[in-house]
Amino acid sequence: MSLLGDVVRQISAYPALLEKLSRGETAGTVASAAGSLPATLLALLSGDLARPLAIVVADEREAARLLDDLRAAGLSSVFHAPAPSLTLSR
Repeated sequence: MSLLGDVVRQISAYPALLEKLSRGETAGTVASAAGSLPATLLALLSGDLARPLAIVVADEREAARLLDDLRAAGLSSVFHAPAPSLTLSR
């Protein structure tokens, strides 16, 4: 993939995370990762698992940023479901 991808695969938690997801378990939250590292991690996981991942983010701004980073990390197929607008009906 890239030098950054090689570095991510060498993170000590990566094999355990990959194994957990391959068993169908929930992975939890990726936190304290800066810049494009979360997208690189997610793109690698999706490729290594050979299946799509469902990713939930806080808001549309974060979704747009992550979409750009995922594409830059080499993930060619990304589906974005925008946040629904909530309205009250009476």
